[in-house]
Amino acid sequence: MCDFDLWKSMQKETKNNIITIVKFKTIVILLTVLSFAVLFFAIRTALFFYASNFFSVLTPKQVFLSFLHGLRFDINVLSVFVMPFLILFALPFKNKAATKVFLCLFVLDFMAISIFLAADIVFFSLFGNHIGVEILTSFTHFGLFAQMAFQTYWYATFPIIIVSAAAVWGLCRLADNISFENTGNFVRNSLILFLVLSFAAFFGMKGRLSFHGRPLGIIDSQMLGSAQTADLMLNGVFTAWDAVRH
Repeated sequence: MCDFDLWKSMQKETKNNIITIVKFKTIVILLTVLSFAVLFFAIRTALFFYASNFFSVLTPKQVFLSFLHGLRFDINVLSVFVMPFLILFALPFKNKAATKVFLCLFVLDFMAISIFLAADIVFFSLFGNHIGVEILTSFTHFGLFAQMAFQTYWYATFPIIIVSAAAVWGLCRLADNISFENTGNFVRNSLILFLVLSFAAFFGMKGRLSFHGRPLGIIDSQMLGSAQTADLMLNGVFTAWDAVRH
């Protein structure tokens, strides 16, 4: 009897550690969006203090509004460079290997954007503006960028790489507990998630809740009428992307 009770207890514990594929995807998507939200806030805060002499003329209200309106540019970057992967991830496929590949893509995307945004802070401190048309010549100066990243500013690069590697390991371990059984309305729930993400990505790329009008641009950062507030709103990924597409 004791052996039977122990077996039932082990079965219950194992069952509680298993999550459905739809629930797992939803958790990963929410964690990804939250991670990028924290990243953009941290980078904007770091830029504010790193270039404090430039932003010292701003009032607390202007700083708050710059952070608030800067969300539009952050969401735009998220919609362009992250949401396409999340939309594909939401499709109704049941494959652990493919799931782990997507997890690795999310982390690599996060790592690349993190390093780029950190580089933009350094660039801003040197030249007084965000990375823009300079990205077009980045391939010819790749050696210089690599040297700056892994030698001059190694203390910022390596922690990002270490945290990213730990995230890949942890998410892949979590993916091993996915259950492909008893998923219920798997296709329906996956398609709902797909449609929600698609609509969010569309409006995020537009930068406004409208089907009409031009997409979000650098000119929109001038809404508070100050060069300092505009630069605090923007981020290096957006300005570089805007330069490339124009």
